[in-house]
Amino acid sequence: MWSVAGAFVFGSWYGQWRVQRDAAWDRAPLLSTAIDSVRANFLDSLPEDVLIRRAVQGMLHELGDPYAALLDGAGAASYRGTLQGEGQGLGLTVRLRADGALVRRVAAGSPAALAGVRAGDVLLTMDDRPATDAWAPTPVATDASAPALRDTVRLLAVRASGRDTLAFAVARRAWQRPAVEAALRLEDGSGYVRLASLARGAGAELEQAVATLRERGVSRLVLDLRGNSGGLYEEGVRAAELFLERGQLVASLERRGERGLDPQIARRSRWPDLPMVLLVDRHTASAAELLAAALRDHARAMLVGEATYGKAHVQRIVPLRGDLALRLTTARWLPPSREPVERRTEVNGRVTGGLTPDVRIPAPARLDPSAVPLALSPTEARRVSDVADAVLSRALRDGWAGAPAPLLERRARAHVDSLLPRDAWSEAQRRALLGDAVRVAVRRLLEVTRTDEALWQYAAFDDVALRTALSMVAPPIDRDTIRDVATRVAEERMMGDSLGLRRLDRWTLRRFPLRRLDSVALVSPPARGVATSSPIVLEGRLAAAPDTLVALHWGASDAVPLVVGRTAWLSEPAGATTPLAVQVVARTPFRTPRVVNADSARLEDWQIGWVYLVVAPPKVAAAHPAGFAGWRLVAEPARRSSTGE
Repeated sequence: MWSVAGAFVFGSWYGQWRVQRDAAWDRAPLLSTAIDSVRANFLDSLPEDVLIRRAVQGMLHELGDPYAALLDGAGAASYRGTLQGEGQGLGLTVRLRADGALVRRVAAGSPAALAGVRAGDVLLTMDDRPATDAWAPTPVATDASAPALRDTVRLLAVRASGRDTLAFAVARRAWQRPAVEAALRLEDGSGYVRLASLARGAGAELEQAVATLRERGVSRLVLDLRGNSGGLYEEGVRAAELFLERGQLVASLERRGERGLDPQIARRSRWPDLPMVLLVDRHTASAAELLAAALRDHARAMLVGEATYGKAHVQRIVPLRGDLALRLTTARWLPPSREPVERRTEVNGRVTGGLTPDVRIPAPARLDPSAVPLALSPTEARRVSDVADAVLSRALRDGWAGAPAPLLERRARAHVDSLLPRDAWSEAQRRALLGDAVRVAVRRLLEVTRTDEALWQYAAFDDVALRTALSMVAPPIDRDTIRDVATRVAEERMMGDSLGLRRLDRWTLRRFPLRRLDSVALVSPPARGVATSSPIVLEGRLAAAPDTLVALHWGASDAVPLVVGRTAWLSEPAGATTPLAVQVVARTPFRTPRVVNADSARLEDWQIGWVYLVVAPPKVAAAHPAGFAGWRLVAEPARRSSTGE
């Protein structure tokens, strides 16, 4: 009897399943009938294969999945290659100049590297065409902007150091692009790792890079995820595990047809206590966002930059017949906080979605070492770039490109000074352009002649977001240091002690090792109505009291500082004044260098600065637990005056 009943139930279920299946297949001819009708009756019809592809693309569009796509064989192979970390093209990054294409970077293991092309070479022709025509006419070009390449590419180049013309035959081949583009130990003992992708093997590369830096004495880390569009979900989980406690939740995966969430737990741990700051921007996406969200939600790292892309989906390739395949979203993930990561949108300047950074920096894109400052006019930018290139060419030709950075600066300054006209700008404008041209020239020299570590030890100051992150991850300033500085300044003012001056200079240069202080570059211009003569930039909290902040102000010697005992307001890096009020409890003057290699005895080499001690009420500190590094102090609105008080 039980057997009969079971057979009856199974038969009933199977019958219903067949009815549903047959009904679904009965609707399938609708598509083929519609295509046949269009092909037979439409005035300007298309070939059948084109109609079918467009029908599939229309179906994918109706899914509402922005990442779904119909891929041909080349598209599917390219997508898989990206996830596998395969390099495309020759592996060159060039900058177009009047005399050719200057090779700025040659990717390790790339076809160009194997052929012997070096950074600093100037490409004259590519397959007998001028190199300036072979790449798209943009200031910076990579293989992506080059035309379709043959199996073997012929390059003619000149090597400035030897003044020789060289011919290269570069054979195209598959090569592995590293996920970790840079792993550096900067001068202040901080580590910097640039994680460009989360392709296959990225987690292991990141682990090896951090382990090497730790062996070299690095005790804090800035992890750069700017421009990292993600990769494999599993690699994002592996990367996050390195910095979490074993057993902590990394993410939760939601798959089609499954009830509940599949938790991804950290199964291993390497550096759960390593102080970290993450750099993110609008191009940080997918698995890179998973890594950032996991470290943020477990209070392991703060995020600096701008809101991320907002892509919490997992895709896979579904093969079809022939060489066609579908790219479909098959799962979505949630961070440990379980707050969904929505797609970033920006309407009228208001950004929603993505991961919101703890410290917002406008335009946090990674510094291009060859770029000129964005604030320059087109005429000034062109002149600075031309002068910097002239310095680069002369240094390579005359053999002094290998000199230490301070000597490079001095020689570059002398050469730039001789090239910049004295009647085209005011003395102040010319001095500013002189400083910009020297910085750009030295960065370009280091880029083509040194390791990445030497370059970024020098260039880190010019990268606004990186400089802010390094300031945040560095040990906080303690009260004794501030008191010591105040004592030295008082002695200097009263006694004119040159020894005290030199000690103060050394302290300032240690605190700002790159010797060029430009507070305006750290933040956007002051908001309208702010009366302070120049930004007063918050550097961080004091170790002795978590509610006490230290702020630094650079301004002209006649600038009126904030008044001790008055209330000041906090202003976000973007310029918006917040309702968070703090109390100025102390201030002391100190000097900052105005020029590179400032001389203690030359007053014109220095400008006045102020150190402020600011007390933030507990409620204010609790309102922004990430801290206020990079924020500004402004006078209380009710007490602003024309004097800047």
